[in-house]
Amino acid sequence: PTSDAWVVINNYSPDNTGLGTFPLYRLDISGGVLTTAGMLLQKLNLSGGTLSGGTITLATNGVCNWSGGTLASSLIVPTNGLVQLAGVNGTDYYLFGVLTNAGTLRLVSGNLQLLGSCDGGAGLLVNLPGGLVDYQGDVAIHNLCGNETFANAGTVRKSGGTGTSIIGAIFNNTGTLDLHSGTLGINASYSASPASRLQVSLGGLNAGTQFGNEAFTGAAVFAGTLGIT
Repeated sequence: PTSDAWVVINNYSPDNTGLGTFPLYRLDISGGVLTTAGMLLQKLNLSGGTLSGGTITLATNGVCNWSGGTLASSLIVPTNGLVQLAGVNGTDYYLFGVLTNAGTLRLVSGNLQLLGSCDGGAGLLVNLPGGLVDYQGDVAIHNLCGNETFANAGTVRKSGGTGTSIIGAIFNNTGTLDLHSGTLGINASYSASPASRLQVSLGGLNAGTQFGNEAFTGAAVFAGTLGIT
């Protein structure tokens, strides 16, 4: 396909690894399995099926709408890129590769399942400095096989949902936790550097932040309820 093409995959198992890494305007996957060596995309819509192999890089101002299916590739999000996880009926999202975010990752509905180590892969979420992981609902990031890691050097924010959002992967934090609403539960091994920061901006809402048995050693700035168990 040419760099301005719009490709739709809804069945079968096409394999374009022989093309190497190439640019593509838009890719929609709703079924089947697409195997690739890598692509540079302006728009990616993943609603079903599997995108496998290589590294997918969003172009400048690129957008990925993930509403179902499996990402068995790695994904790189630039500083002005957007990935939105917004499926229906509690859809979960399965990541076998590495998602490296320097832009915005919105968790709207459904849970992000990191499971790369199930088959010897990676299953990592890396939020770079300046990147934002925004919980806009009461959803979770889980590690299904026990060894997957969420490394945060940017900001993890809970901006929506009055219930509990979960960080259920091994959480290495050198960035900021920013709580605006509800409860943020860290239900796995947690480590924080002295540079990490907890900021609670509640706007009059009652909210709490829950940690496990790990020590928080960074600075804490809050104006609400901080519950440490």
